[in-house]
Amino acid sequence: WTWRAAEVSKLDIDELPSDLSSGDWKPVSIGTDVFHGRRGYVWYRASLGSGVKHAHDLLHFESVDDNGVVFVNGKRLIVHEGWDDPFDVDLSPAWNSNGPNDVVVLVQNLDGPGGIEGSVDFAKVPPPDFFPNEANKNYNDGGWRIVHLPHDYVVEGKFTHTADTGHGSLPVTTAWYRK
Repeated sequence: WTWRAAEVSKLDIDELPSDLSSGDWKPVSIGTDVFHGRRGYVWYRASLGSGVKHAHDLLHFESVDDNGVVFVNGKRLIVHEGWDDPFDVDLSPAWNSNGPNDVVVLVQNLDGPGGIEGSVDFAKVPPPDFFPNEANKNYNDGGWRIVHLPHDYVVEGKFTHTADTGHGSLPVTTAWYRK
């Protein structure tokens, strides 16, 4: 990976700037704080290799601090907002089976340390039956209650002496939030 400062003023950009190939790119290891407490934007870039002959389905980011826009081969694939929130990028819309395949990430830091902080790995798309109904984008959540984040569903449970005291003796069950 390499990085350099970004001369942009917003996260949601559609195209890479034309001057991105020039400039002072510095080598960086994932997990390095390139912001040093400064707010703003930086570019990261890496080659996913020219010898790869098939598209891996996903590029998994374990943590980007705070927000990021991911481009592959110049095509914007995802805008991700959420500090320290793992996310996946479907590579198939931009993958070049003959290579090379280059990834560029615009990272926005809102405060404190920042950058691509967790691992970045290839992953396969789970089979369609892997996802519960609640994760389907067409799932009807019309009967669900609206909450405002932050929200902790655990506090709405009933106290029980058998539940973990670290959670206030409230049972921890599966819950779904949708946005």
